[in-house]
Amino acid sequence: MPHRLFIWAILLLTASPAVAQGMGRQFAEPLSWPVLRDRLILIAPSEQQLERIAAEHDTYLAEFEVLRDGSIAAFLEETQGMGAFTADDPDEARRSIAKTTAIRGDIATIDDAMFARIAEVLGETQQAGLERVKQRRHRDRLRTRAGVSISGGQVPRIEPRDGIDWSSLSEADRVAIETTLTDWEDRYTAQLKSWALAQDHAEVGFMATLSELTATQKNFSADSPPDAEQIAELITTFRTAQQEVQAELEPHVKRVQRHIVSGMESLADLLPTKQRFAVIRAVVPGVGVNNRVPKAVRGARRSGADEATMAAIIGIEVEWEQDAVALLIEAMEAQWKDEVDRHNMVMEASEDGAIAFELPKSEHSANVRARWNTRHERAIEAIVALVPEVDKKTLVNMGIGDDAVESRSMESSTTVMIAGGGGDGEDGAVIVSTSVTSSGDPFEGIGDDLLTIPAIDQYVLDGLARDLELDDSVRSALASLHATHDEQRLAMETERADERRALRKDMREKMQRGDVDQADQMKVGMILMAPISREGLESLDAAFFDGVEDIAGNPKLVQPWRLARVRELARLSGGMMSASIEMIGVPDNRWKVDLLTLIEQADMADGDRQAARAAMANWHADATSLALDVKASRDALDDGMLAMMKNMGQGGKVEIDVQAAMDVERLQQAAARKRDSLSTLTQQTADAIAGVVSDTRAFRLAWLQRAFPDVAADDAFPKRYRTAATTSGLSDDQRGAIAMLRAEHDESWWLKTEAAIAILTAERAAVEDQTQAFYEAQRLRQEVDRHTFARREAALKRLEQLRGILDEQQLAEAGGLADPAAPQSMALPF
Repeated sequence: MPHRLFIWAILLLTASPAVAQGMGRQFAEPLSWPVLRDRLILIAPSEQQLERIAAEHDTYLAEFEVLRDGSIAAFLEETQGMGAFTADDPDEARRSIAKTTAIRGDIATIDDAMFARIAEVLGETQQAGLERVKQRRHRDRLRTRAGVSISGGQVPRIEPRDGIDWSSLSEADRVAIETTLTDWEDRYTAQLKSWALAQDHAEVGFMATLSELTATQKNFSADSPPDAEQIAELITTFRTAQQEVQAELEPHVKRVQRHIVSGMESLADLLPTKQRFAVIRAVVPGVGVNNRVPKAVRGARRSGADEATMAAIIGIEVEWEQDAVALLIEAMEAQWKDEVDRHNMVMEASEDGAIAFELPKSEHSANVRARWNTRHERAIEAIVALVPEVDKKTLVNMGIGDDAVESRSMESSTTVMIAGGGGDGEDGAVIVSTSVTSSGDPFEGIGDDLLTIPAIDQYVLDGLARDLELDDSVRSALASLHATHDEQRLAMETERADERRALRKDMREKMQRGDVDQADQMKVGMILMAPISREGLESLDAAFFDGVEDIAGNPKLVQPWRLARVRELARLSGGMMSASIEMIGVPDNRWKVDLLTLIEQADMADGDRQAARAAMANWHADATSLALDVKASRDALDDGMLAMMKNMGQGGKVEIDVQAAMDVERLQQAAARKRDSLSTLTQQTADAIAGVVSDTRAFRLAWLQRAFPDVAADDAFPKRYRTAATTSGLSDDQRGAIAMLRAEHDESWWLKTEAAIAILTAERAAVEDQTQAFYEAQRLRQEVDRHTFARREAALKRLEQLRGILDEQQLAEAGGLADPAAPQSMALPF
């Protein structure tokens, strides 16, 4: 395989985060059953038709798998998931683009064949609706090109139909909206076709230039990094090619954007007042704004406002929503303008050979948010004025209820890929991919293990008391030791949380003003992804365990628990860089699993627990030593990233130190080796434990849920079966059918889960080249995604059968047995 590009750093810092998504993301994913079923609501298929369509969809998925295992897999292997980006010869780049085009054609053929089979199931009056669904899929396929857009080629993924509650529309409104949307979608599809052709044409020329740049960089290495003059030349050449792409694509993109805006405005005019704001907000991508007006209205009603007052308040809400709709559409346009600014971001080579670039400000979006906030507060104040006996904060809090989740959010992402020879004639790369996303509170969703100093949990005290056979008086002494430890730990945590609290307050105030820029977001990301200082905790822990040994008189029995605590703290080390490695690496948490904790918290008989403890007796010391090695390597990685990302988030400017980046590549390799060693040791010990406990399957399930949580997470479907089985009025036949389906589901789910995990646990040759390691990790993630996708698809269709077993009254009593939420894909775009 050719060398990875130093120029990728420029690509991924100047182009959109979606650039070169790789690993098949440049191709449309197969239509899932929930998506197809929901889109077919437009034609109202009968139960019999839906059954036959589900069977045709199974055939479609099988055909898609053949394509994935064939030409798509070969193409990804050949290009390491990056398509033409890997080429160092213009002809090679053109051949890669031609293969991409051919695969897209194959996907279209499979899609069309499925729709043709579905058409045979439907009646004549349903055909027009099916054509709408087919055309929507065509647009989805066209928009996959946005995943490899270089600059100026992004088109919005907006489908107004998705946000409409058709069931609540009057017949006249439904007909008017359907007629308008049909014409709008036809023109939308035509414009996307035109954009896609221009995108394909521009890509050929750009990739030819990029391949020439690649060929000039083969001699870059940690020992011979590019100097400032070479970096400047690369940036200039790349920027010239990028501007040529912009000139060709910009007219097409703007045409699509204007069409979307006009369509949204027309739709807003046609929608009834009650739906207008909700639909537009649902369709417009998250724009970082909040809406507390419904809470204020509810609060006024709950405060006892009379009918006349409530009528006036409802009028205020209607006026607010009318203005808010226009602001939402403006916010959407502002996002597009900010995207153009990101494409035009100026980069330069600093005097010391670093790559320097200004962080985008998102000024257009900030301006709209500021006007939104002003208008929003005016509406709130007007409502509060009509309920003078309640202050504003109380009124809004009184109205807290079942609103949709506010879209006020903070998002930050950083992606850096820098490569050249890794020294000793080997290819090398440093790849960093980080993302922080939070809605409402910038700290929401951040793990407690980063925001707290971890306590010694109760199960540790219970285990110590059991192992040491403590009587009540000595248990009291143990509790006293723990209370002292926890008091000192909590004081330490409280003192060190000041920075987080100050940051939280500052970010909240900035978000309310609408002036959070990417420099702020990167700063928050750096802080949030590193644990607060735990300096001094080792001394507290040592004092606690020394005290336990004193009261127990048997240090050997205390040692496993002491080592478990060391491993716990070692596992919680690291920051943004180490989090990035986990984000893009193989989804394998075996190195994180503490077997002592696992068996202590598992539902296990005393005899099995003793056998398990005996089987892992020799694991403790070696696992602790390896855990400390992993901690050291993760800390080194984060120090290396700080050296690489110079001045990160200071003054809105960032510099990438190329030499430091190549040093980080070596640290990545070392960290991976240490982590893999601990994973292997823990896996071998877990296998030994499984061989000595009586309920091997129960232990394996508990182990897999800890070791591979993204794959073996709790199955949400059995809850639906339990709900169905407890519905009133079931006949014996119904009970039997439900039990049979449940048994089929459990067996199928377990087999598919085992198959997915087998992919991750299979022996693989060690890969020193980080670029190849990155590709292998993403390939494994995608293979796991395919298994979990198939697992869910089969479960959803079985759930359809379960709903069919119940009558309408029973189904209503069971709450409709809705589909469980879809999991996130594991194969990450970068």
